Amino acid sequence: MSSDNDWKHQFIGWFGAVIFILAFCNAAKAAQVVKVLSVFHHRLSPWVTTGTAWGLVNTPRPGIVPHPHPESQAGGEAATGAISSPDFVVEGDLISFLANGWDGRYGGKGLNGYYLIRASDGAVLRRAVPPDEDGFVRITWPVSDLHGQKVYFEAIDRDNNKNGTGDGFAWLGFDKLVMERCEVPANRSHWYSVPLPPGENTWQILQHDGAGRHVAPYLSSLGFGEPGTGAITSPPFVVKGPVIRFTLCGWSGRYGERHASKAELIDARTKAVLQVAAPPLSDALKRYEWNVKDLKGRLVQIRLVDRDPNYSFAWMGLGMVDAKPSYSLNFADESPTKTNGLGLAGWRPQMMQSKQYCQSAGVPFLITRQRRVG
Repeated sequence: MSSDNDWKHQFIGWFGAVIFILAFCNAAKAAQVVKVLSVFHHRLSPWVTTGTAWGLVNTPRPGIVPHPHPESQAGGEAATGAISSPDFVVEGDLISFLANGWDGRYGGKGLNGYYLIRASDGAVLRRAVPPDEDGFVRITWPVSDLHGQKVYFEAIDRDNNKNGTGDGFAWLGFDKLVMERCEVPANRSHWYSVPLPPGENTWQILQHDGAGRHVAPYLSSLGFGEPGTGAITSPPFVVKGPVIRFTLCGWSGRYGERHASKAELIDARTKAVLQVAAPPLSDALKRYEWNVKDLKGRLVQIRLVDRDPNYSFAWMGLGMVDAKPSYSLNFADESPTKTNGLGLAGWRPQMMQSKQYCQSAGVPFLITRQRRVG
C-alpha cells in the first residue's frame, strides 16, 4: 500500500508539459510481466555506458531491498554520462521501471532523464524525469502503440553539479525495468490516452547552454532539457526600419539534418510566415539579419519554434533582437527571476501537444508537473 507521500511523488513528472489522463489499460494491476529488461548482478554488461557517471551501487534506498542497481552517483555528483540497454522489440502494453534521484534540488533543471528511443533513427518515444528523492518510485509508459518496433532504454545524467541550486541533487538511478502485458490490452480497452495542451512551456530565460556552461541570460528552449519542445512569440511590433537584427544559438541535429527548430518572422494578424532562420549549429550566439524593406508598416512578431524531442543537439536560443525604432530587447539585461509580463520579457509561450507518461496506483496516467512547496 502506498503512503500519501508516495502518491504525491507519483504525480511529479517531467517537463511540466501535459495533463495526465487515464490511459491505455483499465486493468493495469492485472498486467503480467512479458520480459525482464534489466538484470544486474556484478556488472553492467551488456548495457553500454558513456562518460564517467554510471556504475552499480548497493546503497540502501527506500522502495527496494538492497541489491546492486545502476546509479549515476557511482561516479560522483559532478560526473556525467549515459547508460543504454541492448535493443529490444516492444511486445507488451506497458514498460515500467523503478526510478530514483534528482534533477536539481527542486527539480526542473532539465538535465537528467529517462528515455525510450527508437533504434532505427534515435527518435525519443517516451521520456520521464527522476522523482526528486533518494527513494524509488515506479514509472510506467504505455507502449501498445509501439508494438513491433525495436527500441532501447537510456538514462542520462547531464548535470555536472555546476548549474546552480547548490551542491548535490545531480544524479539518478533505476532498477527493475520490465515489459508487461495488460489483461485488457489497449486495442480492446475502453480507456485511451488523450494528449491535452500543456500548461507550461520549455522556453525560459536561462544562464547555461546545452553543455551546462554558464553564459549571459538568454531565451532558451532548454527549460525542460534538450527533449523539451514548444514555441514562443514576441510582443507584436510594427516594422519601421529596413532590417531586423538578432542573435541565435543552438542546434537541430549535429549537422542541422532534423530541420525541427527555427526562428520565424510572422504576420501578427494572419500568422503567415514572412522570414525563416535555422539555428546556427553552435552553442555560442551568432548574428543574423532579415531584410524587411518590403514589410515596412506591417505588424509582425518573432516566433521561436523547437519541435525537436531528441536528447542531443536539440535546442535553440535567442540572445537579442534589434528592430529599432519600434522594438529592441537584449535578454542579457534580463534575469531568470525577473518578473516582466510572463517572466519572459513579454514573450508568450504557445501551447504544443506531446505525450508524457507515468503511473499511479498501478494505472498509467498523463500528468502535469507539480512543484514542491516548502
